[in-house]
Amino acid sequence: MDFSSISSLSSLSSGTFKYGVVYCALPEGGDPGLVERLRALWRVTTPRSVRDIKWEVYDGLTDEPKLIARRANIGNIGRRASIELTVDPNASEQVLTMALARFARTLTDITSINRGDVLLTSRAFDDEVLFREEASPVLSGRADIDYSTEPEDDVQFINVPTAAPETVTGLNRYIPRAKAKRDTQEDKIAKKRRAEENRLIDEDLRQKEQQRRLDFEQLRARALKFMIEYQADPAELLKELLNGKYIIQEDGLSPLVINENLDICLPNYNEMVIDMPPLCKAIYILFLKHSEEGIRLVDFGDYRDEFEEVYNCVMPNRDEKLARQSIDDLCDPSSNSLNEKKSRIKRYFKNKILDDNIARQYYITGPKSGPNRITLAPDMITLPAYFA
Repeated sequence: MDFSSISSLSSLSSGTFKYGVVYCALPEGGDPGLVERLRALWRVTTPRSVRDIKWEVYDGLTDEPKLIARRANIGNIGRRASIELTVDPNASEQVLTMALARFARTLTDITSINRGDVLLTSRAFDDEVLFREEASPVLSGRADIDYSTEPEDDVQFINVPTAAPETVTGLNRYIPRAKAKRDTQEDKIAKKRRAEENRLIDEDLRQKEQQRRLDFEQLRARALKFMIEYQADPAELLKELLNGKYIIQEDGLSPLVINENLDICLPNYNEMVIDMPPLCKAIYILFLKHSEEGIRLVDFGDYRDEFEEVYNCVMPNRDEKLARQSIDDLCDPSSNSLNEKKSRIKRYFKNKILDDNIARQYYITGPKSGPNRITLAPDMITLPAYFA
């Protein structure tokens, strides 16, 4: 095996390295006992799924001891990405243990959308830094980024002025049920029903997200088993297992089609359908209709009539009182209802499309006070004729 240009990760994309093998590259005259030390720590540090992965040792190839492997990463389907760990032979056992644990996690992180090679160094796990900062070590490259979560930077809160409506413009132009009569018993029953409906929707979302995690644990296990057994790229196996169920990465965006049944379809992604509750779907369709100019959330009440027409199509047979109260909340700038629905819509897309560079083109985004929109190009959006 030719490791003549192993001094940088640029050589790793040549296909030299097999999947399911960890290569230990030592400098000339390096301590062979270091490999045994690392191997022993590997056996007690790493998950069972990679504990027995094959190791191969090569001498005189690098200036510093390195561990190198090809990544088991669904986000890298069709790409050749590798991970390299530079080892400090004088590091403590604690530091090496942490470095090997991160190496193993990065090697098996199939939900990451990091598409490039990853550089780690055991010096990033220095004892002094850990105890002084009391924080996770910062690694070189992009290996320290957690791609499984994203800060909710578009959650919005609206403060409604308390001055009298006749002296205040802007947010106070719509005052929903302010100083209105007390809720009747019927109103209270409707509120309880809406609260229970929202609870069930959130529980369904949590179950879908839990199922996604379980699915990926199974995918990780199958991919690693395949790699260790055959030392081969599991890309085709993963594509087959993912077929139409999840999107990790694609070379291009899919058009978005609202079909005659009002399903939200992504035809280029194996006809994937994004399911969501009727109220969320109606909100989403309204924003699709105004994808070019967008809609300010505080102005949603200005679109009430148009929204009710869309909602009538999405859910013609519904409880009118319940629907009216839900629409009142959406149009109320002092309520967080619209933000909650917007957040749910985002979760429905992110649960299916794990590459956020793709997912964010489909859900509703925007600043707190400015227009919110779906950023997908208008010519990639198809609506039924009666919505166009």
